[in-house]
Amino acid sequence: MQDVHIRQATEQDIEALLALYVELHEFHARGLPHWLRIPEVYDHTASRETLKGLFEKEMAVIFVADAQGQVAGLVEVYLKEDEEHLLAVRHLYGYVQSLVVAAAFRKHGLGKALLEEAHRWTQEHGGEEVRLAVWEFPEGPLHFYEALGYSTYKRWLVKAL
Repeated sequence: MQDVHIRQATEQDIEALLALYVELHEFHARGLPHWLRIPEVYDHTASRETLKGLFEKEMAVIFVADAQGQVAGLVEVYLKEDEEHLLAVRHLYGYVQSLVVAAAFRKHGLGKALLEEAHRWTQEHGGEEVRLAVWEFPEGPLHFYEALGYSTYKRWLVKAL
């Protein structure tokens, strides 16, 4: 896809970001209806304030894929640290909280480009690796992450009773 630019999100992007978060949530809710639901109405009041606060944090960032003049995707990244102690090794890492590309823009490399920007930002801040959590369901994104070199190091298992 031509005319794609990865840039840091700003307050002017908030409404577009909220629309992408809704799309991400609804994608997961359709794949996991026994865990997640789609509300009849979204109240974004708190989310707008959270995003405004996020823009001021030094150890957090949202990058957007600007395609054809619109926000087509986002990656939300935090710098986190597992501190060293007697039983654990210190790790400074990037944590991808959210990655979403609007359905109309998928399969054009935007997700990969957004993750590459998250990797670059993490390295610039001294991070050693990038971590994320992924819901596993047939249409889910696990295969996408594995194709980009991500691997499982811890897995939550669930048994319905």
